Amino acid sequence: VEEVAVGGLRDPEYGHVPAAFVVGTAPEERILDACRSALASFKVPRRIVRLGGLPRTATGKVLVRTLVAELEEKE
Repeated sequence: VEEVAVGGLRDPEYGHVPAAFVVGTAPEERILDACRSALASFKVPRRIVRLGGLPRTATGKVLVRTLVAELEEKE
């Protein structure tokens, strides 16, 4: 995994659930195993989305809201 950004997706039951936007080639199950061993269960991503790169502002900050909005539009 080269880079990761995490954002909250709307969920009718919980309000929001975490989604991980991943740049890299690590298998999804390995990512989830690492998250399960290091995070509380409610923090483990419910979705993993592979990307070629993360969108950034001119100052280098990751545009997490843009990633979440694009994913929610697709669903």
